Amino acid sequence: MSGPGAQSISLRRLRWSARAPRLAATVAVALLALAGVRGVLFPPTPRVPAAPKAAPQDIALEGFAAEFVRAYLTFDPDAPEAHQRALSPFVGEGDLGSDAGAALPASDEASAQRVLSAEAVQSQPTVSGHARIVTVAAHVDVRDGPLFVAVTVARSASGELRLLDYPALVGGPLATADAKLPDREDVEIPAIATLARRAIANYLRGDLPNLRADLASDATVTLPAQAMRVEEIAAVQWASARREAVQIRVVAADETGATWTYSYELGVRQEASDWRIAWIDTLATET
Repeated sequence: MSGPGAQSISLRRLRWSARAPRLAATVAVALLALAGVRGVLFPPTPRVPAAPKAAPQDIALEGFAAEFVRAYLTFDPDAPEAHQRALSPFVGEGDLGSDAGAALPASDEASAQRVLSAEAVQSQPTVSGHARIVTVAAHVDVRDGPLFVAVTVARSASGELRLLDYPALVGGPLATADAKLPDREDVEIPAIATLARRAIANYLRGDLPNLRADLASDATVTLPAQAMRVEEIAAVQWASARREAVQIRVVAADETGATWTYSYELGVRQEASDWRIAWIDTLATET
């Protein structure tokens, strides 16, 4: 086909063909720019990995470790057979021997030792994950301060508890003596501050009828076994920035006249037009 019309179409196509790469580059740059602006204005929400679920506390396993340490550290050089009898429920005739590796001193070289208290203070899995290392703090009558003994305990498929190795004398959990009160904001809502003061006074006094008047409809509170008299309200502050609880610090006197400084967390929430106490320091129905 020939003529002016055919030549015009061919030229138009040539012009667009020439412009196409430049237009494509311009569009690509524009899209990248828009993507950058969007990333600044609407940054992607970072993915927060889910916190690992803590293994449920095995109270029986920890108690088993504590009772073993009580038997292990209680001895009388004049009666070594009593020490073996006390250890028998834990070691039996197994690989640890009848005395769990403890050779008692002669009676003329040492005196008897008795455990005053033994309590599990730390529990962590072994590297294999098939057992737990329970650290027990034991107070004995012949020394000041606790001894910390690590005990490796396993639970069989049938649920039986057993020692998996010899115990170990270890250091206690890392702690600091630098106790500090956290920075908190004072409660600026008079109705909540008044509610907290009144509720804690009734709580410590053991006045359940008056305390119930300030409790939320579904709140469950148990009273302390010893009645106290509030002498001073030292602080009424927000427990956190979420403002769902109040931290109240009080000075209370017992029946002897001794005074004690206590700090309580009081849950607060509004029901209808009134503020109510949802909990006092602990949830009485939680495990």
